[in-house]
Amino acid sequence: MKSAGSVKGFKHKKSSIELIRAANIGRIHSNRVRNKISDNSATALPVMVKDVFTGNTETFTSIRRAANYAKLHHSYIAKCLVNNGIYEGKNIYFYK
Repeated sequence: MKSAGSVKGFKHKKSSIELIRAANIGRIHSNRVRNKISDNSATALPVMVKDVFTGNTETFTSIRRAANYAKLHHSYIAKCLVNNGIYEGKNIYFYK
């Protein structure tokens, strides 16, 4: 009888990999799971957004989410934040 041990270094067979891949094709994550994946992303940069008119400040887990909130393209916001550390729009500010 085998005893339980470490699975470090365990390799799946090619046939097992294909079965796993086939089972996951077409899989759609729920919004809750998508949020968890996004929140735990190592590359996501938290961004604070301040609305000039209302004075409200909101924090987003990523540039993409902040850009969606302001209806702006994420790459432009990212470029401004990397170069200047801030984006100053007509009625909204983004900063790290």
